Amino acid sequence: MLHYINYLFLRITVWVIGILPWNAFYRLSDLLAWILRVPVGYRKKVITKNITNSFPEYSTAQIDDIVRKSYGNLADVLLEGLRGFTISSHEVNRRYIFKNPALIDRYFKEGKHVIGLASHYGNWEWGTQTIGHQLMHRTLGIVKLVKNPYLNDYLQRTRCAHNVHVADIGRTSAAIQEFEGEPTLFLFISDQGPRNVQKAQWVQFLNQRTPCLYGADRLARKKNWPVINIKTERTKRGFYELELELIEELPELTQDGAITAKYMTSLEKQIIAKPEDWLWSHRRWKRAHINV
Repeated sequence: MLHYINYLFLRITVWVIGILPWNAFYRLSDLLAWILRVPVGYRKKVITKNITNSFPEYSTAQIDDIVRKSYGNLADVLLEGLRGFTISSHEVNRRYIFKNPALIDRYFKEGKHVIGLASHYGNWEWGTQTIGHQLMHRTLGIVKLVKNPYLNDYLQRTRCAHNVHVADIGRTSAAIQEFEGEPTLFLFISDQGPRNVQKAQWVQFLNQRTPCLYGADRLARKKNWPVINIKTERTKRGFYELELELIEELPELTQDGAITAKYMTSLEKQIIAKPEDWLWSHRRWKRAHINV
């Protein structure tokens, strides 16, 4: 019963968010950002600590400015995610544009699978609704599925558009076998911390020793599938451009962890250029002290 109540609450919220004009929508986002930051203080200690440790040379005023702006980014992403349930294909494809699809489309024409690495930078929520319309590959997103069966079914029906599928991270190997029949983009959100740090790939990232997910790196070397970094940039509020960056064309020739290191270096440069657009509320470094 609780699962169904939560589902109904989401459907009502989605309906309300979906009928708002865009200017009212972003005024609501401004209000939500203030609520999360000031009266609620949502993960404020985590956010402030993460930013402070990443930029030790910054002044208190600079840190506070990034913290404030990061709540604006968080609110925008949360509400844009909800808006994604009702936004039209035309509208979302107008607002979320892949700049250089030819970089990956050439692999489709060669009949090759590709591994895509994405991050929690800018809006990642609209990707499932646009990628199948703008790229030639079929897409399989490796994600952690929602436990609520009503919500999970709703997410599958409304968020996965043309030629896009998702699989639970717990059955990655089986899902990949199912999708090897035609050229597929296997998409991983790769800036999260792994559950098992004993198997993590460790890099120096944002001034900190950081454990990284290892599955995409090892899959790429095993299959020798090209690896693409999908970089998102907010060009103005509510509008995004995605640049495809070739990380490695022949992974079988690389050393263990080299692909991960290249991806994290690219992400680090992007974050340093505009830190407020990354999701700082994750506890990515909570187990960084573990010796392996």
